[in-house]
Amino acid sequence: MEDRLKALPLAQRIKKTKRDYQRRAAPAVAQHWGDIRACCEQAERFHQAVAEALLQ
Repeated sequence: MEDRLKALPLAQRIKKTKRDYQRRAAPAVAQHWGDIRACCEQAERFHQAVAEALLQ
């Protein structure tokens, strides 16, 4: 797999900076947040804590 990634032109490679990762991951996390909450107890606790904080 790594060899195939190296074969891509530089402009098509995924940059591995924190900013780029967050920019690419955020939409997917937002889109699938319900599924993430369903299978990850920590995500559900986070969701509840944020919701509670927003209601205060």
